[in-house]
Amino acid sequence: MSDGFWHTGGMSRVIFWWISVVSLAAVAVAVAARLFQQEAGPLAIVVAFMPWVLIACFVPIVFGLLARAGWLSMAAFALFALVVWWQAPLFTTDGGGPPVLRVASVNATFGNVDPQAVVELVKARQVDILAIQELTPDAVVALEAAGLDDELTFSMTRPADGFAGIGLWSRYPMTAEALNGFSANAISGQVTTPDGMLLVDAVHPAAPGLFDHSLWSEDFARLHTVLAANIGPTLVLGDFNATRDHSEFRELERLGYDDAADQAGAGFAMTFPQDRTPWPLVAIDHALVRDTELTALQLKTVVMPGSDHRAIVVQYAYPKE
Repeated sequence: MSDGFWHTGGMSRVIFWWISVVSLAAVAVAVAARLFQQEAGPLAIVVAFMPWVLIACFVPIVFGLLARAGWLSMAAFALFALVVWWQAPLFTTDGGGPPVLRVASVNATFGNVDPQAVVELVKARQVDILAIQELTPDAVVALEAAGLDDELTFSMTRPADGFAGIGLWSRYPMTAEALNGFSANAISGQVTTPDGMLLVDAVHPAAPGLFDHSLWSEDFARLHTVLAANIGPTLVLGDFNATRDHSEFRELERLGYDDAADQAGAGFAMTFPQDRTPWPLVAIDHALVRDTELTALQLKTVVMPGSDHRAIVVQYAYPKE
């Protein structure tokens, strides 16, 4: 190979071309999985990282330009534009009036969350309705000792060892019952807010496995049935083990449920994993509403000591007059 080839950057362009091709193929697999709802095996995990695919698109764009292969850059930009279209609702909001309801969801991580931190969250954020997943019997005792029941008087708990426990607390009068048929416990409560009745479902569907998604699919099928049957103003809180890009979650939105992150324009409010990586990588904790004028004004994530999830705190408001 001649010195002129090296001098003119020919070999560099070959390297850039291959980097662009390989990275474009990787991005295309992720985008195609989301587009065609193909989430078998590891693809379910890949789809969860769709916001990061947005950033990854720049690799084939830049290296395609460096390789002087315009078609590669154009193909990568087309994928980039599609992902932007999918993610854009996270950055737009219609706003609303003053907050009238504040809700939170906390994953207790096998009961290890700091109970005092939970109570401080409720106090500092003026939380009216709280759902806690992975609630163990010991965690219920610790939360009561920390004063949670003094802040949120009405509650129902279905604790269990491991991941299956759950609890629902309310500042306002509430009657609640178990939602059965899930791999983890779930609760449905009727809350009498100052503005009327609100149905609140606290849920925790199973997570997808690396290859086996049977529990995940079964739980979402059951969740779809439950949420479709709900009547009247409804709020759903919990660790869904799914992002807004998963087809299972989007099926819930097709029922008329609106995700708080979309409504509030919260951006990439990642919640998991906390403390295992430099920052959380996926947004799997959600608040949804349907058949109500309530709209999410703000969604914030909060680090909870002892939990591998960030809590979400959502302020709901009515539209401005």
